[in-house]
Amino acid sequence: MVTTKDMIKKNRLLFILVSFLFLFTSCKKKPVIEIAPSITAYFTNWGNIIALNTTTNTRQWTFKMGEVSFGTAMIAEGILYLGSYDHNLYAIDISTGQEKWTYNTGRNVTSSPTVANGVVYAGGAALLALESKTGKLLWTFEPKEAIYSSPAVANGVVYVGSYDYNLYAIKAATGEKLWEFSANDMIYSSPTVNNGTVYFGSNDKKLYAVDALTGMKKWEFEAGYIIFSSPTVANGIVYFGSHDDHLYALNAVTGRKLWSFATKGTVVKSPVVSNGVVYFSDNFEKLYALDAATGQERWSYKSSIRTDPIIANGLVYVGIDDKLCTFDCLDGTKKQEYEIVNGVTTTPVLTANGRVIGDYPSVSGVRQ
Repeated sequence: MVTTKDMIKKNRLLFILVSFLFLFTSCKKKPVIEIAPSITAYFTNWGNIIALNTTTNTRQWTFKMGEVSFGTAMIAEGILYLGSYDHNLYAIDISTGQEKWTYNTGRNVTSSPTVANGVVYAGGAALLALESKTGKLLWTFEPKEAIYSSPAVANGVVYVGSYDYNLYAIKAATGEKLWEFSANDMIYSSPTVNNGTVYFGSNDKKLYAVDALTGMKKWEFEAGYIIFSSPTVANGIVYFGSHDDHLYALNAVTGRKLWSFATKGTVVKSPVVSNGVVYFSDNFEKLYALDAATGQERWSYKSSIRTDPIIANGLVYVGIDDKLCTFDCLDGTKKQEYEIVNGVTTTPVLTANGRVIGDYPSVSGVRQ
């Protein structure tokens, strides 16, 4: 027979058990729900710089320049830098689209800017160095002809090519010429610096590798036609395109050809390498994804490609006709498209929470 005393004892035990379970479960960590960062793409639409939130498909701001720009924007410390054919170099706050400063160069700004150690470098009729925060001119370097090549900065030296057939090495702090290397034709291709070597192409059909310190030639490789495409170096391999309708992969140390891939059009734009895949496009025909080691095609997408591809969060971002589009990196499935009236005219730069993300061709002056 259950007595009242036994019932009280049982209820006490039940109360203690329930209290213990409540205490235990309340102390367990609640699952953290991670919210994907909002991604903003910055690009030009002829004479406009556009900031597009690709997460919500809303335009954050538009900044109107006086003329078209064909350079890729450079973003550093929350400021976007870009030159235009209205002769101006602009510094724009990426959060608001408000102008921080403008510098009138007196001539078209024909290359993409680069920022290093608080200095903006940009090319046109001359190579200019300006304070990144104020736009104050620090120095100019004037070659014999215009600069369409975008400057690369490494170890306190600025490297840039010119239409006067020369690649120049210039002291970043003073603008003093350290050396020059002469090709046999104009240099439109932008240099890439990797492991003490400067790689660049020329209209003389050759890709050159020269010593970054001395300017002495290490090797040269001759393609079938002129080289506008700017080289990208990854895992000891140099990738670049040519007007001979090929993408090439060379040993970065020796210049020996590892493989080449034939396209249906000239390869003017610059390749980007990400996770063992090289992405590039031929002249307004196809977007390609190739195995970076073998050159075997993984997938392609036929359309009028306007920009270099950018890789971020498993997606390829690229301007196509009047749209900014994204594709799955693995199989090329189109994921999203954003309508842009009159199209995307320069390679986009992507940020998440105000910081640059993604993998870019070396020509794009994208750094934090």
